[in-house]
Amino acid sequence: MKLIKKFLKEMIFLIGIKYIIYYLLFLIACYIMFSLQPFFIAKIYYNNKISYIYVCFFIFSFLSISILNYPNNQLLQKIRKCSKQVIWNNNKNKNYSFLSNINVGEFQNLIQEISFSSRSLQYESLQSMLKSIIVLLIYTFLLSKFNIILGFLYIFLYLTYIWISVFFLSGNKKEIRDVLNSSSAVNSFTIDFFRNIDTIFSKQTIELENENYKNLLLNEENKYFQLQRKIDNSHFILQFFITFITVFLFILSVNINKKNIDNSIIFILVYSIFNLNDFGKNFLAMLEHKDRLEYSLNKIGYFDENCKNHIFPLENMNSDTIVKFENVSFSYNIDKKNMKETFIINNLNLNIKNKEKILISGNNGTGKSTLAKLISNLLINQNGIIKYNYQYIQNSTDIVYYSQNMNLFDRTILENIIYPNKDFDLIKIKKLIKILNLDTLIKTENDLFQKKPGDFGKNFSGGEKQKILIIRSMLNPKPLIIYDEINSALDSKSLKAFYKLLSICLNNSTIILISHRQENINSFSKIIYLN
Repeated sequence: MKLIKKFLKEMIFLIGIKYIIYYLLFLIACYIMFSLQPFFIAKIYYNNKISYIYVCFFIFSFLSISILNYPNNQLLQKIRKCSKQVIWNNNKNKNYSFLSNINVGEFQNLIQEISFSSRSLQYESLQSMLKSIIVLLIYTFLLSKFNIILGFLYIFLYLTYIWISVFFLSGNKKEIRDVLNSSSAVNSFTIDFFRNIDTIFSKQTIELENENYKNLLLNEENKYFQLQRKIDNSHFILQFFITFITVFLFILSVNINKKNIDNSIIFILVYSIFNLNDFGKNFLAMLEHKDRLEYSLNKIGYFDENCKNHIFPLENMNSDTIVKFENVSFSYNIDKKNMKETFIINNLNLNIKNKEKILISGNNGTGKSTLAKLISNLLINQNGIIKYNYQYIQNSTDIVYYSQNMNLFDRTILENIIYPNKDFDLIKIKKLIKILNLDTLIKTENDLFQKKPGDFGKNFSGGEKQKILIIRSMLNPKPLIIYDEINSALDSKSLKAFYKLLSICLNNSTIILISHRQENINSFSKIIYLN
């Protein structure tokens, strides 16, 4: 519940407190008019005369719910936008490890679920709860004008009805979670099936998987049936109770005023059944949407302390060292059973000096990329200390990491080259394109300004992608630049041009290159082999 409160608070601030207040005041005004319908109906024809004022009031009260659709729709779209924006904004607090391991499909589904649950809480739960409260208060006031005892009994009995509704339906929380878990199991199975389609076909186990899927669907059907049966039982009991209340109050009102019973009382009692009858169902829907929202927020790691970015460790060092490792260890996997860690980097001590050009090489699995990500402050070391010299690095944006695994945006070539900047030097860009032999692909300004990587089809290879990333790094130099196999797909001519650019364009930067390739290693002041 604490998580939901934090999320809703952020969303309300994003929408605007003033806007929410105006909306609630308008909502209350419309529901008050709607609640007065039975009173207006009774007064339309009174003492053998038609009151046109009450006719107008009745028409307005009848239209009040339809009028509400306009501000409701506007708020609904704001919630659709802001609920997604709150989750997306929260990504800036997430660390690299969490974001890089996200299942994109699941993340999209969770955002949609959070947005849907948020809208449902507003459009269904908030309105129905507020409507029930206003109806109850207005009808109590109107009945009290006829007889104070009748008004007191009315609110007492209907509050009892609401309490019983809450009591009956609050017990369904476990069943709701079981239903959500059963649906989640079906979705997870579907993802797992297509992930392992090669294994399933090679082992010829489609029939087995179909049987597993059938069992999951059967379990989902049973969970939904059990929940719905419990809801139907509760609804029947509540329906009987509300009917009993209405009949009892009607008989009481007739006995109180035997000579002439006011038509308003009859209309109020009849309207009570229609307007308060769905309270239990709406309350259950609110619980379900709340549980769905809470589950999705937890699943997506909303304000999870374990997913947060760590503090960037800056220190004033009276030396030319830009990055310093002291007994640094890092492990991806922890053996929880034996409480042991298998370190891929173990007790590493390393001094990287300002403006050094370092080549890091070694066999696969020796931790080259892990070391690059530790230097880049993307991964968090389990043991030891990593320090950055404040003389050269003021914040984490002064370090940039380029990897062969990076993808380009579905944007124009120019936007990919200058990212994240807006301004650019076209002459310099054209010069770099030519130096890296990219002019065989990007021949015209139309190719640069209008076309996206996908527009070039098969001609846009891994080498072309790496050249775009290299040009980006040359246009936006940083004090510390890490290249992780960024030259793996370059031809020998482009590789030579890349090394030459390192000394020309990035002479004032500290360069770390992770690479298997050993050509032109004389370009580097230090070479580190990992084993």
